[in-house]
Amino acid sequence: MKRRVVDCANTAIYNTLPRLLARNADVMPQAIAMVELMGEHRREITWAELHDRARRLSLGLGALGLARGDVVVLVGANRSDWVAALVGAQAQGAQVLGLDPGLPLDSITALTRQAGAKFIFLWREANSELAASLGGLDCVSRVIMAGDASGRMLTLNALADAGRRIVAEQPVLYDIDMARRKGGDAGFLCALPAHAKLLQAEPLRIIRFRSAPLLARASALVQAAPRAPQELYFSLNPLGGAQELVSGLCANMVARSTLAVAPLGGGDALDMLRTLRPIHLTARPRLWEEIAALSQVRLAGTTGLRREIQNQALRQAEQAVDTHDRAGWADIMVFSRLKRRFGLERLVSGFVTGGPLAPETLRFLRMTGIPLYQNYGAALAGGPVTAHRPDDVAFDSAGTALDGLALRIDDANAVAIGKIMVRNDGVCAGLFGGETLEAGEWITTGDAGLMDDKGHLVVVDRVEDIGAAARGKRYAPKLLESRLRASPYIGDALVIGQSAQWPEGQENELASDGLAALVWLRASSMRLWALEHGLEGATPAALADTPAVHRLIEQEIARINDGLAAVHRIERFRILPAHDRATPDTLTLEHAFDRRQLIEHYSHHIRALITRPPDSREAG
Repeated sequence: MKRRVVDCANTAIYNTLPRLLARNADVMPQAIAMVELMGEHRREITWAELHDRARRLSLGLGALGLARGDVVVLVGANRSDWVAALVGAQAQGAQVLGLDPGLPLDSITALTRQAGAKFIFLWREANSELAASLGGLDCVSRVIMAGDASGRMLTLNALADAGRRIVAEQPVLYDIDMARRKGGDAGFLCALPAHAKLLQAEPLRIIRFRSAPLLARASALVQAAPRAPQELYFSLNPLGGAQELVSGLCANMVARSTLAVAPLGGGDALDMLRTLRPIHLTARPRLWEEIAALSQVRLAGTTGLRREIQNQALRQAEQAVDTHDRAGWADIMVFSRLKRRFGLERLVSGFVTGGPLAPETLRFLRMTGIPLYQNYGAALAGGPVTAHRPDDVAFDSAGTALDGLALRIDDANAVAIGKIMVRNDGVCAGLFGGETLEAGEWITTGDAGLMDDKGHLVVVDRVEDIGAAARGKRYAPKLLESRLRASPYIGDALVIGQSAQWPEGQENELASDGLAALVWLRASSMRLWALEHGLEGATPAALADTPAVHRLIEQEIARINDGLAAVHRIERFRILPAHDRATPDTLTLEHAFDRRQLIEHYSHHIRALITRPPDSREAG
């Protein structure tokens, strides 16, 4: 496979985001830096416009008293003004913490207080209750609002107008501010999930990242997964998270590619893809699983000559996928229609982030011509750590270490699974308010995994979530759940064994030694299935109680069990009609699901499934 030529900025020279943005605005002023998707409409922002907006906001903040080392908090969805505010604040030497407005109010307030934030930016999706809560903190000097403002609040446009007047009076002041900044400054702050620990310390909530090493990491990622200037990159993940901070914001700055964002959110992800038709895409496993499921159901629904051509195409693709070749006529005749249906016909690289994708799902999507890769990232280690290369994809791995990074496995067991450790390349400066962490020190990620004989990292699960199954054998629930979601009819699953973390005071009395699972139906695929089986219009609750659906899921689980060791097979399951996992009490700061809280949330379903009260039959 021919490798793409990479043209990256020299991050040894352009070692802060303000310098990098100024350089891009100078080299490609009229090229598109960002695209904001708003429903069916899109707004394009050039590098020159983005740089000018950042400069105005920066000088306005400086006039209000923002100083080196102060903390600025951004609470809002991905948008160009979010990026401009981050760059502008860093040009004044501030540290910037980006928070998702979808987090609970208490979490946002607590993190803002812990950071001692002096300035807060709020956009329209932040409600008035949040604005009042943050504005009432003693540490806060000023709240900048995208809309109307009062009291200690200032509108975003008023801040930019103040900066515009300063630019007119002192045109080189911003350049002087940028020149004072150092690449070794910790310009980025990132909120950590509550379970994260750094060097065995007690859990804290904010970590500091140094600018120059973070941009160098972004450059390494672009070298591993090349993207060219003006190529469109899209991600639905918040830019304030460690993973997207590097792979989205910084990598696009380094490569001068175009970053697409959806500030209003709320739209269907597949509709956004069809509108944007990106060249590069990063998404969580759920989106890739949905694409695979819909593709499988549609392929299974063909008949006659079309079905025969499709089967030949699948056989050719099966042979080509292991050598990373295109499937030739099969791609043109069959799979190209599928890719166009999802807006992926231009895709050069797609990445899975935020959890594992089942090997069979990754394999199937690559068979259909979607150039999909896994990577692994850890917030404590500064975001992306490993990645597949275009010519080196192992379906059960997360790829090899990025240039400049070293990995090791500590406390490995008999099958070589242990704690994933990353040697700090200088990105991580330590916990906010804690001791400084230097380059060369080893960071524990909190994840378990192993290294295969080719240097690929295989991520198993969170160390604390690996549980006990039958006869003392261990199981990784996250991997098993991804295998279940590889079925086109299973949208989600929660696997439970003997060592499920029950709420304090509740017993775990298994009816057998095996594993059990709560299963949620995949709504999109089940609608098509219901239509084909004369159940059009049936509610999720009605489908969950239908014997035919129970047999369908039973067959799917039996098929998946055939590929698992006996001790890891699912012996019992229960279908739940409604999916209400995404509640504030079941989400971490990274919008991942917290297993302990999920088990507590669904404890009544779990107990009915895996316990056997006296003289009663097995539930489920």
